[in-house]
Amino acid sequence: MADRPNFLMIMADQLTALALGCYGNSVVKTPNIDRLAERGVVFENCYNNISICAPSRASMCSGILPAKLMHFDNGTEFPSRYPTFMHHLRHGGYEVVLSGKMHFVGADQYHGFERRLTTDIYPSGFKWTKNWAAPVKPALGMVGHLTDAGSRPWTKQMIYDEEVQYRALEQIRAFGGYDAGRGKSDRPWFLCASFTHPHDPPYITEEWWNLYDEADIDMPSLNPHPDEPLHPADQWLMEYLGLDQLKLSEEDVRRSRLGYYAMTSYFDSKVGELVDELEKMDLLDNTIVMVTSDHGDMVGEHEMWFKRSYYEWSSRVPWVVSYPSRYPQGRRVSGVTSLVDLFPTFLDMAGLPAAENIDGHSAEGLMTADDPDWKDEAVIDFTSAGASHPWRAVRQGKYKYVNVHTAEPLLFDLENDPDEWHNLAGQAEVAEVEAQLKARSEEGWDAAAIDGEERVAQQERLFIQGAHEQGEKVTWDCQPFVDASETYSR
Repeated sequence: MADRPNFLMIMADQLTALALGCYGNSVVKTPNIDRLAERGVVFENCYNNISICAPSRASMCSGILPAKLMHFDNGTEFPSRYPTFMHHLRHGGYEVVLSGKMHFVGADQYHGFERRLTTDIYPSGFKWTKNWAAPVKPALGMVGHLTDAGSRPWTKQMIYDEEVQYRALEQIRAFGGYDAGRGKSDRPWFLCASFTHPHDPPYITEEWWNLYDEADIDMPSLNPHPDEPLHPADQWLMEYLGLDQLKLSEEDVRRSRLGYYAMTSYFDSKVGELVDELEKMDLLDNTIVMVTSDHGDMVGEHEMWFKRSYYEWSSRVPWVVSYPSRYPQGRRVSGVTSLVDLFPTFLDMAGLPAAENIDGHSAEGLMTADDPDWKDEAVIDFTSAGASHPWRAVRQGKYKYVNVHTAEPLLFDLENDPDEWHNLAGQAEVAEVEAQLKARSEEGWDAAAIDGEERVAQQERLFIQGAHEQGEKVTWDCQPFVDASETYSR
């Protein structure tokens, strides 16, 4: 299997595609990702399938949409019964390794990974379950960080990502034959290096903060209808985050955006180091390198911050693939894709049989040629805190339709209204498009049933979490093990 490609999947947390140079952002400095884009393929319209960490990653790994997976929020278990692309790669003879975050909730902290080189950064239990039956408690702690964005001597997130990077580089060297004791594997490999940057809060060390001048930071687009009331779904999010109580100054907004860009540049530097190490170990020519993220960040657009929204900054993610021996350099794919498409694409790239019973479609063919039959679609669910009821968005072609349970729908023409300020729902000239997208949004999605199921599941998980907090602590957190007797010169 020596001719099979290896994989290096580099994953960010909360990185919007719209904050990368190769996606048209002229302010942010991301030379390493931009270089990969130049020698690879850029999927211009790739979306997450839910704009929050744990369910997005579970959906990506299983190839199944969150609503079908019944993965509602950051406190929902990812059941072990679902095969992941990691299981398929292992069946195909691959060594499958994770360094960093995957935010699996539940007792299974591997889901097909053969080894995890670090623990996770967030809880593995039901601690972050949200309770729709309780009054909204604004997350003022999160948005409060927006008022003191700035440089720090060090951050908790950097502690984590430095460990992720150290272990990932160590593993690349091991793949290259420079192991501390185990010896070089003869299997092809898949390594995921998954970081927590550029997740809030907007703090980073002076080195990265000073990469930018405050005067150069672009500001969010202005609302052309400032006097119109917010759509209920936007109001739910504003109230959950407490943004309706916190009035950010122009300086707060500019500095918070600077912090996000600086954290993005920090992540970009990790991408460059990993690719350089592949080249040093003579592995780059036979390794598919890709960069993506679990979801984006609003970064002040629509006066919103962080994730949890159907708007582009929150839901559109990077997907950059570089493997010049097989795929063209500098190719741009405009067709709509989403993270569930990664699963079947990986299997095609590895020459493995297709998986059954998944929602994703292989996009490998799009890397070399346009496909008139491509589905050109992304489905985005949401059932977590930041919404009071479920919503589902469908992006097809130039349109994005948002079906909001208990509220009026939204319809945007992204070609003519890229900032999504003009809701076309209900207008006669788009009635046919709206009807088609509404029908598509309701395929396999019963909003009222999901709303009820989510509320029952929340109470069940909250009860279990309460029990786990009594007496001896129960934890599912990953505990990586290193056998010192098998390292170095024993």
